Amino acid sequence: MRVDLRVRPDIPKIVQWFKTMETHRETPKLRYAGFWIRLLAFVIDWMILGIIGYFVGATQVEGNPDFSAKVSYTGWKAIIPIAYFFLFWVRFSATPGKLICGLRIVESDGRKLSWGKALLRLVSYVPSGVVLLLGFIWVGFDRHKQGWHDKIAGTYVVKAENLSD
Repeated sequence: MRVDLRVRPDIPKIVQWFKTMETHRETPKLRYAGFWIRLLAFVIDWMILGIIGYFVGATQVEGNPDFSAKVSYTGWKAIIPIAYFFLFWVRFSATPGKLICGLRIVESDGRKLSWGKALLRLVSYVPSGVVLLLGFIWVGFDRHKQGWHDKIAGTYVVKAENLSD
């Protein structure tokens, strides 16, 4: 038996309001991307980053004939992946690896990833990886296929076939 919350005076108005918002909110039907396809996308991204890193690490800056400073690859090990992931997430809602695999990162309502959510998701990679990568492995066991970083940022990795843009 279905009870209409709007005619129940014993339920506070704020609860009634939230319940009506839930029923009227249109969320697209999303197909969540599983662990293995996300792992493949991640491996592709790190292969691309390895190629970029090779060229950045091989660069030499020539200055004074007595001085030759090699660009430190160590500093770039953090800067390049951070820029890579963040900028691709914001611009395309996916990295090249995810694009190749037909995946996109979306917010909980199906919209494209915002700057703030992308930054929060990126920072959330730290707790996902610190505990034996458990935050990433979690994707394989979660019913919405979310890792800890997705849960913290309120994002989903979905198959792009049913997205509007």
